[in-house]
Amino acid sequence: MSSTLLQTRSRIKGKKPTFTRQESHRKARVGHEWRKPRGMHSKMRLHVRGKKRSPTPGWGSPREVEGLHPSGLRPVLAATLQQIDSIKEGEGAVIAATVGMRKRVALVEHARKKNITVLNVRDAGAFLKSVSEQMAQRKAARKRPKAAPKKEGKQEEKKEDARKAEHKEEHKEEQKEKKEQKGDNGQKPPAQGAGKLTEEEQKKKDKEEQDKLLTKRL
Repeated sequence: MSSTLLQTRSRIKGKKPTFTRQESHRKARVGHEWRKPRGMHSKMRLHVRGKKRSPTPGWGSPREVEGLHPSGLRPVLAATLQQIDSIKEGEGAVIAATVGMRKRVALVEHARKKNITVLNVRDAGAFLKSVSEQMAQRKAARKRPKAAPKKEGKQEEKKEDARKAEHKEEHKEEQKEKKEQKGDNGQKPPAQGAGKLTEEEQKKKDKEEQDKLLTKRL
């Protein structure tokens, strides 16, 4: 009886259209989730031919198989071993998405022992095998010794450091020699053009000398 009802449900669902909100295909601000049209002149509310369809009796699933899995089992959410133990005949386990991999493996193994179908795992045996292989690969990767750094690279780094140190010492010696030379001279070397006088200064100087001569004669 249930198998024929499931077939009927699949046939109805295959023909059922997607019910979307009015004007959702035209305006981006209008979501696609179904909302009942309430406009006075709404063609969709009036069921005008050629407009979008609205939910009406006849598109729903048969009440006996409503909410069932395609296999005919009623899904029950399970996240612990106690919840799997509480599953009855005609029900199937759906492992919660928040459950980690290790706990998921334990739940699948426990369900296999109890002959309980896990609805969100296609093949329990293949799943357990793939997980065990992944775990083994991770353990092998952890146990692998880390590759030792090459000696050549270290030697090159040491050479580079020695070169830098030599360059610094040479620079310090040059600076020291320059300071000593400045100390011997006592004064900084005169800037270029410091001894030269401008035309106006030269004229003033000549005039002062002439004045001195005149005063001496008097």
